[in-house]
Amino acid sequence: MRDQTRWDQKAPLLAAYHFGQSRALLFEVELLVGEAFNDPVLKREMISRLVNLLDSDASPDCLRFVCRELALLGGKESVPALARRLRDKEVGEAAIHALQIIPHSSAATALRSGLLDSENPMRVAVANALGERRDPLAVGPLSRVLSEPDENLAEASARALGKIGSRFGVGALLAACEKRPPSSRSVFSHAALECAERLAEQGRTGEAAEIYSRLAKAETIEPVRAAAECGLKRTTPRR
Repeated sequence: MRDQTRWDQKAPLLAAYHFGQSRALLFEVELLVGEAFNDPVLKREMISRLVNLLDSDASPDCLRFVCRELALLGGKESVPALARRLRDKEVGEAAIHALQIIPHSSAATALRSGLLDSENPMRVAVANALGERRDPLAVGPLSRVLSEPDENLAEASARALGKIGSRFGVGALLAACEKRPPSSRSVFSHAALECAERLAEQGRTGEAAEIYSRLAKAETIEPVRAAAECGLKRTTPRR
């Protein structure tokens, strides 16, 4: 490996890093990552080094930093190690954010698996990440989670479905809305409205109109019903 000596000098210090210490070491590692960014060979080597550190018993502050650097490098090679940290209460959020950013499909697959892992304490963050990725394959898993008793998780999944904007998630959103307490129904109906808005923006006015029509007739909050009626007028051809 090129630059192995430089890395070997820094890795033990980085593994013991704690927030509040000098950031000089972090800047030096960031420089190494920057040098590797546009060189495929160096990039693979740097990902391998960071993954080894992520799989170690390094400090949580070090591991969070490693997740951020892996997100910047964006390599699919880092996905398995990041996925292994999804349940980690101290590092999980950083790992999830990295998987959100890494463009390879395996990162989305790891997040979908993490969402359906009932023992994963980070599922709300995973749902948020799937929404930010606009992952169409997450519509099914997110729809399944809508009925879970954890309100925070159900609402995060609803918002994610709204961001993805698939018509296939609307039925689940409206069905879940009817079963939720009145205090959380607005989240579900707003998410369904957002699905319609995204479809309309894509020129899929027929599908959007169908959702607007359902929302205009549904037992939902007045602002959503009014927005749905306006949307229906915009997307229905004039006779």
